[in-house]
Amino acid sequence: MMFHSRFEVKACGMILHRGKILLVRVKGKRYFFLPGGHVEFRESARETIVREIKEEFGLRVRTAKYIGAVENVFSEHSTWHHELILMFSTTLASAPGAPIEPHLESALVDPRAFAALDVRPRALRDALVAWHRNRKGFFTTELPRRR
Repeated sequence: MMFHSRFEVKACGMILHRGKILLVRVKGKRYFFLPGGHVEFRESARETIVREIKEEFGLRVRTAKYIGAVENVFSEHSTWHHELILMFSTTLASAPGAPIEPHLESALVDPRAFAALDVRPRALRDALVAWHRNRKGFFTTELPRRR
């Protein structure tokens, strides 16, 4: 089997609403991820958050403060993805509802339960658990071992 590779830059928002964290997942999948997506050419990571939240939820971002980054590698459909995820603590102008993209669903989860959920990438989940506790910036890497 031949593998291809891609390098991706993403921006994601850790959105707290009434003390709970907003998570998203593709309908039918068991794992969650944070709202956000790929940074487009000549777009800042902060602009990506604003655009993605508008596309996914139809909502306006009030603030997006950079809090850290995670480097992650995974394979999917014969492609290796090497991603750099820039994380922002994000507030919205109004309460989040269901995503407007039909293939997505969302959940508001208690931060105390967050660590036990299947949130991907796991290194990001773990970094956010620590950030929620100490509010210190982070950079973490989750790379498979080289052979």
